[in-house]
Amino acid sequence: PQEAEKLENIQNQLGFRVGDGALDEGDARWRVDFRFNRNPEAETEEEQRMVVIQVWRGDREAPLSGDPAIARKPQELVEHLEWVREEAEKLVRRLGLSKMEVAAPLRLAAWLHDMGKRRRLWQRVMARNRDEKRPLAKTPFGGNGRLLGGFRHEFASVLDALGDGGAPKGPEDVKETLENIRREMAALEGWQRDLMLHLVAAHHGRARPLMPAIDDSLPPSRLEKEVRDIALRYARLQKRFGPWGLAWLEALLRAADQRASRRLDMQAAGGTKAAPEVMEAAHG
Repeated sequence: PQEAEKLENIQNQLGFRVGDGALDEGDARWRVDFRFNRNPEAETEEEQRMVVIQVWRGDREAPLSGDPAIARKPQELVEHLEWVREEAEKLVRRLGLSKMEVAAPLRLAAWLHDMGKRRRLWQRVMARNRDEKRPLAKTPFGGNGRLLGGFRHEFASVLDALGDGGAPKGPEDVKETLENIRREMAALEGWQRDLMLHLVAAHHGRARPLMPAIDDSLPPSRLEKEVRDIALRYARLQKRFGPWGLAWLEALLRAADQRASRRLDMQAAGGTKAAPEVMEAAHG
């Protein structure tokens, strides 16, 4: 018993643990981040040699900031975007920013930030979802990010907002959401539009100033131009807000995203109390 307790304490400090398919997946303190089969040639389930990697959640029902796409239950993309927009609006009000010019870009960035997850590649690799009519933003399963080949959904979200003059494609609720975002974005001033797009591109820490030029929606030459534009936006906004001011605005979007994730986890757990603070993943 003492050895088992010692091992558990070490795993908790590390923030993750690795085991075989028999690893307890019903323990709410741990969340499956990734699982794979070490015997891909297996023809039956019994022949599979499953390896499970879990991240530590703690005794509280708080989401880890290191696993933002993983949730206790799946959540469709449009609902997640609406929830994050709502949380951003709450933060804006509580911080007294409602009448400031940064409010509209922050709200629109929250509404747009994960739109790129609707790409088939992300859905199949990260969400394990093949239902193209119901793209997911959150999933109980962990995907293999290496299979994305450098693709970043943040970059795809920016491209979706910019468009090419054509009508967006996809399920009706996704198309309607993107059309509304584009319409409101068109009413922004130039620097506000810069801020909105930068917050989307940077909400996982990239685009400061670099971003991989990978997406299947545009030819390579256009992708390279869009990546240059991301770097130039960053430079302009650094000059306008200063490094700490811009970082603070980026943090507001991440906070709204995390609050929406907590809300989903609390809903899945049947909780009615206010969500606890986000725990920082040791691995994240």
